[in-house]
Amino acid sequence: MKDKSYKFDAFLSSDVTQRVTAVNSYDVLSGIFIEVPATIDKTEAWAQSIVKNESRRDFVLRDNESIAAFSGLVNINLKHGVAELYIFIAENYKGKGVGSYLLECTLKYAKDELNLRKITLYVSDGNEKAHKFYEKFGFVQEGLLR
Repeated sequence: MKDKSYKFDAFLSSDVTQRVTAVNSYDVLSGIFIEVPATIDKTEAWAQSIVKNESRRDFVLRDNESIAAFSGLVNINLKHGVAELYIFIAENYKGKGVGSYLLECTLKYAKDELNLRKITLYVSDGNEKAHKFYEKFGFVQEGLLR
């Protein structure tokens, strides 16, 4: 992260192509729960469908060159103060601290802007790297889906 200036920003329809590229990388494909492979057409339709969806917020972490990572809060329930989190990093930004910075920004938004009290997420069984990553930020495993 040294000498890099990143901007935490809302996902825009112009970000579709870079999202498709990031989603279709092997590491992301093995850990997400959406129909894959992602396509431009399906992702454009998804991007249009979320514009007025108050139960989610989708973000990107931009640098001067491109998008480094994507995150979001979905199934937001303001009454109960809860939401689910997702995050994934573009292939050429992995191992550079981008994920930590994006997670910090997303959690800060959840707390400061939405006043959420509980954030949940799903991690694929066997993905110990992700388990350890989220534990560093205070996440604890509550259960196992079968």
